Amino acid sequence: MFVSVKLDKQVDDALDAFETAIGQFREVLDCWLMTGNRDYLLRVATKDLHEFERFLVGRLTKVRGVESIESSIPLRRVKSGLARTE
Repeated sequence: MFVSVKLDKQVDDALDAFETAIGQFREVLDCWLMTGNRDYLLRVATKDLHEFERFLVGRLTKVRGVESIESSIPLRRVKSGLARTE
């Protein structure tokens, strides 16, 4: 799953606290600080939707400073590759 997170503040202390909390979650495979209307994009892996719900409701929503969350479930990968170095 991909999860976009918006924080209630975009100051150094809030970003550091969120990143520290996310570092403790085994479900989060990747976490990117983003530009745009969301602060972070997470790539999350769970064994099923029930486990994802437990992660989302039981853990992620409880991280201090989280204002809103938007989840997206990919249906299939259309293209995959490596970044060009040229």
